Amino acid sequence: MDLENKFSLTPAFKKAFQQLKAELPDLEENKQEILIWWQIQGQDWIKHFRKLLLEYRQIGYDWQLSPQQKEATQQYYRANEFLIECLNSDCQVSPEIREDIEENLLLPLPPKLNHER
Repeated sequence: MDLENKFSLTPAFKKAFQQLKAELPDLEENKQEILIWWQIQGQDWIKHFRKLLLEYRQIGYDWQLSPQQKEATQQYYRANEFLIECLNSDCQVSPEIREDIEENLLLPLPPKLNHER
């Protein structure tokens, strides 16, 4: 939970996250007390954390994807993963092409191409 030091956070997000983190039980407490806290307050804490992620990072949405959409997402992810592996290998690609691939990795398709599918 050391997000403040691992990522660049806006001051507002950092403050909100620190306040939320302060609600967590002290890890030096008895393990049983931590489990009790988690059972009673854990779900609310997760909801607040998710709300922060949505508000400040636009991640954590509860997507309701069809099986076909899930499969397409997995294929897209695997294709991007393959491209990264290729770029990290000893592949022969010009610096311009490499830069173009890196800049466009994980971006959605242009609207025209999306509708042709």
